[in-house]
Amino acid sequence: MSYSIRKIFLLTASFILVFTAGIGRADDTEIYFNQKEVEKSDVIRSNVLFILDTSGSMLDLVSAGVTRQDAMKQALISVLSSVEDVNVGLARYKFEKGGSIIFPISDVDGKVSDVVGDSGNTSVTEIVNTAFITSDLDDGEEIITSGPAGALPVGTIALTDPTLDAFDFGGTQSALGSELTFPIADIDNDVMEEVSPGQCSNFLGGIPAGRFPVMYSGFHPTSFDIDGIWIAFCVLTGLRFPGITIPQGANISEAFIDLVSMDRSGGSLRTTIVGQDSGDTQAFVNAIVATPDLSSRPQTSATVDWDVDSTFRDSTFSSPNIKDIVQEIVNRADWAPGQSMVFRFQDGPSLNKTIGSNGAEASSTRGASCCNSRRTHALDNIISEPEKAAKLRIKTGGSGTKVQGQDQMIALRFTDVRIPKGATLTEAKLILTPKAAPKTPLESVWRIRAEQTDNSAPLLGTTGNISSRAGGPTVNWTVTTDTLEIIDEPEESINIKSVVQSVVNRGGWCGGNALTLLLDTSNADINQARFLHSRDSDSSKAPKLVYKFGVGATGCVRANETAQTGLSGDDAEQFQIDVDTIDNDL
Repeated sequence: MSYSIRKIFLLTASFILVFTAGIGRADDTEIYFNQKEVEKSDVIRSNVLFILDTSGSMLDLVSAGVTRQDAMKQALISVLSSVEDVNVGLARYKFEKGGSIIFPISDVDGKVSDVVGDSGNTSVTEIVNTAFITSDLDDGEEIITSGPAGALPVGTIALTDPTLDAFDFGGTQSALGSELTFPIADIDNDVMEEVSPGQCSNFLGGIPAGRFPVMYSGFHPTSFDIDGIWIAFCVLTGLRFPGITIPQGANISEAFIDLVSMDRSGGSLRTTIVGQDSGDTQAFVNAIVATPDLSSRPQTSATVDWDVDSTFRDSTFSSPNIKDIVQEIVNRADWAPGQSMVFRFQDGPSLNKTIGSNGAEASSTRGASCCNSRRTHALDNIISEPEKAAKLRIKTGGSGTKVQGQDQMIALRFTDVRIPKGATLTEAKLILTPKAAPKTPLESVWRIRAEQTDNSAPLLGTTGNISSRAGGPTVNWTVTTDTLEIIDEPEESINIKSVVQSVVNRGGWCGGNALTLLLDTSNADINQARFLHSRDSDSSKAPKLVYKFGVGATGCVRANETAQTGLSGDDAEQFQIDVDTIDNDL
């Protein structure tokens, strides 16, 4: 039986099991039905848990302007609008951290007061929602102070920068002399490239003969036993470390690459480490058959030979000191803090590999042994244990004269902010995620305001488009030395409800309109700067606005929003799940 037919049989059997479960013994019905409901009523309601996929792939388009997530929401709305006599619940599935129950299994026609389990007054007092930046052009920066000759003019707007520099742009941070660790951070940042045709067929069995070169990462398409990133004679191994916050020209005293082995291995193995000779590096091309992405990159003149020690399962082992390679990169004129570095492991001492026109290796030198290897954890196969992926450790000596950059103002435009006109906010907070760590994280005070308009217009690249947006009440957020310093670790701002309230109270505001927040500081300093993900960098890590408001507001709400007010008391309306409020971040 083929895999496809077997899968169809399994799915069919699963449906038969679910829909005929009531025919079986009474002992089994409690798996599918709520036993307490059976005892209280003649109606037997099935328990149905909807597991909603909220991983990044759900933002892919299925048709013009329609994402997979949009289609899922519409399907769920259709189902929930038509079902009767059923208990439903909601759960989420996320790629990195699994899932969680976000709404308990409850009677779809029950009272909301029963669902939330209020004690005493059986009332809902607060609604919580999240607003998102839905376009890459809805978060941007504007230069607001002049700089030296050749600097960007005041009023210059950047709407497609993957990093939101808060709030000093173009300065150089001083290094106090410390050790910093930079992780791989993304599943496409550790790859391998086959050196010559067929020599690594044990890695990728089934690749057509003669197809060369082959690029692949640590997730093997057919065999878990071959997962991982290998240091071996038949592959080039590439590691890309993003967000390196080392100043240009900093004094590098030590640098090491730390790896974690997947199993026990030994035997003589020599490899050579080189760096990519670039001020910044592009992400790897990660495909089964592709152009020679790794071998074609320019390499540093500095190299380090490595006789790799034997390893034990899940043991950490480190490269020799590669400070000369790192120093060569940070000394480049086009190096800047926050950029990426690539390192390559290649066979034999100081190998310089070239590819001939026929796709074969034109020249190389072999190490002392050809067939020993070391297998290390790849981020691709340890999503739940990212600490086992490769890391770059850099120690710097005290160096660097602080160079003041140009001050910036940041604008964050949130569309579809579902707060009814005049509703009383109880809380509003920004969720921000660092893209790179500050070199010297000094304390700073951030000013947060909101554009005073009823429905904020899209950001434009015209001069002064951000600073010209009038701001109202200001909330000052003291960003301490340990705030917003860990890469990809989201953090909340202080409560900025008064800022948002100033817009919600406007006469022309309507729930569902757009709202723009303006962020700056009165004293931008390069060593106070934080580097944040924009939507251009990663939509899942882009700034978010989480807000709470009390029920009972009767102000303007756009037609696409299900009214959620007045749900209190024993006469509360029947419970309705408004799937639109789920949105990107369930």
